[in-house]
Amino acid sequence: MFELQNPSNTPFTNVDGPNRFDGTVLATPYLLSINGQPGLFINGQKTIVLDVLVRFAIDTEFYFFESGQYQVLSDDLSTNPIFSIPKGWLGGEATTADFDGDGSDELIWTYFNGGLTTTADPQVDYFKLNDNGVYERVNVPFDDLDLSSDFHVHAAIDVDFDNDLDIVFENSATEEIQIYQNDGGNFSSFLGDIFFGIPLDNLENIHSVDDDNDGDFDVIVEDSFGNFSFYVNQNGAYIQQFGDNNPYGNLDATDLNVSFYDVDRDRDIDALFLDEDGKAIYYENLKIDGNKIPFVIDDRAQILSDTSETIDVLINDWEWDGENLEITNFETITAQGATVSLDNNSTPNNLSDDRLIYTSPPGITTDSTDSFTYTIQDTAGNEATGTVEIEIDFDEPPNPEDDNVDVFADDSKTIDVLLNDSEPNSQPLTITNFDTNSIFGGTIALNDNDTPDDLQDDRLTYTPLSGIIEKIEDSFTYTVSDDTGNMTTATVNVTIVPRLFVRQPESNNPFAGLDAGTTNGSTDFSTPILVDVDNDNDLDLVSGNQDGKAVYFRNDNGTFNQQIGNDNPFDNIQVGGSLGTYSSFAIADFDGDGDKDIVGGDRDSLGYDYWQNDNGEYTKLTDASNPIKVESFTPSYSLVTATDWDKDGDIDLVTGNEIRYLRLFVNQNGILQEVSNENNPFQSLNPEQNLGNHISPAIIDFDRDGDLDLLAGNDNGEILAYRNDGFNLWTQLTGSDHPFGEDIDVDPSNFIERTTLTLGDVDRDGDDDLVTGTRDGSFLYWENITPANPIINPQPQPRPEPTPEPTPTPEPPEPPAPTPEPPTPTPEPPAPTPEPPAPTPEPPAPTPEPPTPT
Repeated sequence: MFELQNPSNTPFTNVDGPNRFDGTVLATPYLLSINGQPGLFINGQKTIVLDVLVRFAIDTEFYFFESGQYQVLSDDLSTNPIFSIPKGWLGGEATTADFDGDGSDELIWTYFNGGLTTTADPQVDYFKLNDNGVYERVNVPFDDLDLSSDFHVHAAIDVDFDNDLDIVFENSATEEIQIYQNDGGNFSSFLGDIFFGIPLDNLENIHSVDDDNDGDFDVIVEDSFGNFSFYVNQNGAYIQQFGDNNPYGNLDATDLNVSFYDVDRDRDIDALFLDEDGKAIYYENLKIDGNKIPFVIDDRAQILSDTSETIDVLINDWEWDGENLEITNFETITAQGATVSLDNNSTPNNLSDDRLIYTSPPGITTDSTDSFTYTIQDTAGNEATGTVEIEIDFDEPPNPEDDNVDVFADDSKTIDVLLNDSEPNSQPLTITNFDTNSIFGGTIALNDNDTPDDLQDDRLTYTPLSGIIEKIEDSFTYTVSDDTGNMTTATVNVTIVPRLFVRQPESNNPFAGLDAGTTNGSTDFSTPILVDVDNDNDLDLVSGNQDGKAVYFRNDNGTFNQQIGNDNPFDNIQVGGSLGTYSSFAIADFDGDGDKDIVGGDRDSLGYDYWQNDNGEYTKLTDASNPIKVESFTPSYSLVTATDWDKDGDIDLVTGNEIRYLRLFVNQNGILQEVSNENNPFQSLNPEQNLGNHISPAIIDFDRDGDLDLLAGNDNGEILAYRNDGFNLWTQLTGSDHPFGEDIDVDPSNFIERTTLTLGDVDRDGDDDLVTGTRDGSFLYWENITPANPIINPQPQPRPEPTPEPTPTPEPPEPPAPTPEPPTPTPEPPAPTPEPPAPTPEPPAPTPEPPTPT
């Protein structure tokens, strides 16, 4: 007897759609029983797929059974074991059964017009659960099936009465039957009589079920009118049952598709229909009146060796009648030697929330697997047994990776040392120890990243020893720990990079807001010179500009104010005549008379202009009176700088220009004589080295070795550095070897390209700072940060021993726990020891008594 159930009281509430297609094709339910196949996680839970309901129609949807309901599976290979089975209506039919006896159903699917290929040819596909818990298409075992005709899979039936299911294919046009006999999952053609009187006329489907629970397959035959006849398997024959002996006779499958199986686990066969809207209609078989067997769904857990895991085995088990479940039995010792114990969840009077604690076996040295069984029972005493599969991951120590960082000698750096560290078991890592001092005296401090409660994002801040002025390879160690206490030590290798100049922000730039503005309204190009114009012992700023003029900014106690007209002693200075443009100036006492003269370069002229200072009046010397003696032509865009190159006490001249050519003019009693090519110390840089165009030289001993090195600005916005290694021997310094600590591009946007350079002690701390001109007429300030007390040739210090050694060993911390206990009893003996001294003084007391009578 079957009873229609209210949909809200069935596990099929979520089964809905798709609708009928063109009024002809209905969705069909098929059952895939996976029976706890290991390795399947559903929706991120420790849940093994037990039963999967599959519906094929316009769209194909896959459901898994969980906590009393069929839930739609996502289209995600990691959670959907039948993701690889194609979705979409393909005009085919299917059957499912455990054909090979491996505990999980296989799926046979035939297509009338397509399948997995793009052709319209009919085909048959055979899907089997692989070792990864995913259904995949395997070799089709029906090679001799004539797919050119309209054969399709029709039914699974035990044709040879060997208690496994064989396959029946039917030609939909001719009703011809072709049978394949199953032998352990291998199929071969079968020529015997399978139906034993079962009529083939109007045959719609055959459903194989064990209706009488005797271990063999009985048959429910569905005709094309929606009626059902029933045949019992009796001693190798199918015997039709009539009247009350046919419990399926009152069911009607008109405009419905049906699947028969024990839905409610009460050991009888129920009926599940899908209507034309794709909704489930469930008829419960009341043949066996009693409680249902609980649904126990196998669990899976993953733990580390030498740890325990509490497993809520009941969370995915379910009882059809809503009764509470409790754990009545379980293996206490597993095959691998692990122990299993009961956890009453702090509610000893409530057995329905009990859990099981699995403790991994001792001595695990590699990844392994384990399992144990447990039995649950409902309030009516019905029992079911499930299995918990355990993956034991060997608890390996962390794998920290050494870090390599550059740190400016004048700066600190916060290092995310955990970023490249890993833990084989995916445990979080924390910093448990570190050297507080590096081998070269740097300091290391913990940075909690503003999250004091989160140790996993901690970092270490390294500060170099103050005063370092040379590149040094420093290092320190740190120790990381995982959740289980394993510890490993790694090293941070620090390259301390000294830098001579550091660009200052506008707030600390005394030249901020100044502009080498020009009379023609343009503000392009500044070529700065730092010089004490007014002889007040501070440096003023003079700049050339695009008009060929000299703009003067007087230093008034650190504030630079532009002077114009008669207040500008250079107001009448014009390079290249009235048409000269892009001026560059060197202002120094070239003639040795105690006042400062002017050398000017420009874009267009073929020589250099020279103004002699006569008591504050500037007189331009031309032709033969011009003390600058040029050996060859003068390229355009001359950029000049004054320096005592030969260290003879007078001022020489170094010039750059547009075509990557540096020239030296040596001062010979006031005559600036250009040296010949073979005597030019910059000859090897001309033009083999790519100095760039519009070279602006600045001469400084940046490596402090007693000879003069070269900084060169260019129209790419770069500041290049060349170390002087002897006459005409230059080494370009780049990256961390650059005196700025890094390659310099003043403005990567190239808006303030054409960098021009000048040196002078702006902050009056005894060393030369750098000011650079730009294309937009502004000035940038680079402070010389040479330490006041530089450390010469620093020596490494021994690394502190306690830091690296104790920390790498994580496991000993547990044995030390008992070790403290013995010290506790040890003090007790000393306590009694003082008591004897107390009686010792007592004898002296009686000793004096005898003398009294005497």
